[in-house]
Amino acid sequence: MALAQAVFGKAFPFGRRIVVTDLCGLGGTCFVCPGLGRQILVNLGGRAFAQPTRCCNSTYHAPGKLLVHELAHAWQIAHGHYYPRVWRRLLAGPNAGDAFYRPPPSLSPPWAALNLEQQATVVDEWFAPGRLGPDGWAGSPGMSPHHPYWDYVCAVIQDEHGGVSDDLG
Repeated sequence: MALAQAVFGKAFPFGRRIVVTDLCGLGGTCFVCPGLGRQILVNLGGRAFAQPTRCCNSTYHAPGKLLVHELAHAWQIAHGHYYPRVWRRLLAGPNAGDAFYRPPPSLSPPWAALNLEQQATVVDEWFAPGRLGPDGWAGSPGMSPHHPYWDYVCAVIQDEHGGVSDDLG
């Protein structure tokens, strides 16, 4: 809860609405989906479920980065950003590759123009800069207000209205 609050602020759907499970999808991938009665299932698989704030792998190199990425998808569902683009994500499959996840270098399109994985990557790269973020930021301290993705995190992700009223899309 503390990690989610630090990243998403008051805009995160706290309480019993988020249910973290040890399920995983094809190829062992983590996934997020709606559950019964407005619940959002965050399925991390066995390893990440056991230690969600400490789990790391080659893609999500920093403790908590995988969890932040998947919580970004929960945020998308809670704020209505998920369903308009879910088919494109499903068609990409579990091994969509870096290009599907990497935000554009300039991040000039409005937020809504980014696909689901690019939006989640914006959040996880701001949280813990790595190889899919802006040039020169990999390995630098996370959650910086100087990071190129901060404007999106502040104006869209942390906005209690889910960014729908801002000019970032």
